[in-house]
Amino acid sequence: MIGSSSLPISGIAAAAKRVDVAAANIVHARDSGPPASSKVKPVKDPNETEKQRDPLYRPRDVLQASTADGGTRAHERERTPAEVHEYAPDDPNANEDGVVARPNVDIAQELVDIIVAQRAYEAAIKASQARDETLGVTIDARS
Repeated sequence: MIGSSSLPISGIAAAAKRVDVAAANIVHARDSGPPASSKVKPVKDPNETEKQRDPLYRPRDVLQASTADGGTRAHERERTPAEVHEYAPDDPNANEDGVVARPNVDIAQELVDIIVAQRAYEAAIKASQARDETLGVTIDARS
């Protein structure tokens, strides 16, 4: 069970997760790979090992829900659809039609998510400060 002192901490942890996920999505927004239905494999570096070849980045979303004790819990899930196709004939991952797969990331929406997380973080800090002030008044009254 989460105590009242850790309720703001659950909000801070959820906000931090939202920022981490949004930042990773932004970093990988312009990654590319061959479309899943592509028959032509992209040209790879012959010195690259199979382990170094990562599949196309799969963007994530954060789902946040209230818990029974008043806190919040955030968990990640893969975005659906995870990729979008784009015409980019000069991209080395383009198929025979000049199409590549990119992560389904809207940078503007990711920035909005970061701002929302920042506001949630600020609210959690203010809730923690109010709790501390109330506790201080209570201790002073008992002294």
